[in-house]
Amino acid sequence: TAFYAALRSGLIVRERASRLGTILSSTEQELVETQRREATFFENAGTANCETDWATGKLLRVNDSLCKMFGYSREELVGRSFVDITHPEDIAPSRNQLVDGNGGPKPSLQFEKRYIRKDGSTMWGLVNARLYFDVAGKPKSYMTVIVNIDDRKRDEATTALLARELAHRVRNTVQLTSSLARQTAASAKTVRDYDTNFHRRLAALSAAQD
Repeated sequence: TAFYAALRSGLIVRERASRLGTILSSTEQELVETQRREATFFENAGTANCETDWATGKLLRVNDSLCKMFGYSREELVGRSFVDITHPEDIAPSRNQLVDGNGGPKPSLQFEKRYIRKDGSTMWGLVNARLYFDVAGKPKSYMTVIVNIDDRKRDEATTALLARELAHRVRNTVQLTSSLARQTAASAKTVRDYDTNFHRRLAALSAAQD
């Protein structure tokens, strides 16, 4: 009886061990597949992607799109701090964007900043980042996507310039119209005379504006 019980126990242990081995093997394959998919997406996506160490700000990995965007090779970027490619005036604001009111890392963020390419030119980028945690639940790195928004920024600058110019011209037109009204009133002999001459001058002003 004791021998049979021991044999049965051994069979049960082997069966459980075999089942556990199968589960572990399947889990390992799923993990490898997940890592492969993540790496494929990171490398082959049309967006500029990078992973940045939360504690040091150093670039842990970058894809080809990001290298092309900034004009650097992978070897030149990996290991460097994001500060090295950030416009000097935007370094402090960038750091402030990473932390919440308690000084801890924000889980996700989106903001705009200027970068400096290898050739020295400036580029506006829209930063979308999400914090990645390790198995212990501690913040490890930011997974970041950067979008070139130079065209949008140029459009915004042009729109602002046109708005300022329009406001300036409107003010000048108001002042000129007021001056015409005073001059017409000074020379008018009757209300009808004033009305006729004033509208004639307004028509001339309108033609000049056109």
